[in-house]
Amino acid sequence: MLPTNAGETVGSRKMPIESSKYVILVGLLSVHALGGGYYAATQPAGAGWRYFSWHPFLMMIGMVGLMGTAALTKKKGGYSNTKLHGIMASAGL
Repeated sequence: MLPTNAGETVGSRKMPIESSKYVILVGLLSVHALGGGYYAATQPAGAGWRYFSWHPFLMMIGMVGLMGTAALTKKKGGYSNTKLHGIMASAGL
């Protein structure tokens, strides 16, 4: 009997992540990357947005948002998702 839950193993292979969980996790990563990036960009408190603020903001989007989403996309399985994973991971760097 095959397991029905995503993430469970079938023999030596893992089941791909479900679409509903994928959407929720990508949404959470996006919110965290944007919110955390903005918070880091405006530190110290009250400093506002400066030219250097782009650095922490874009680092959070790239490393948390794009790299995290790339890892989740790879977990979905399939050839096209694997290709998309490589493109997103490259963009995250």
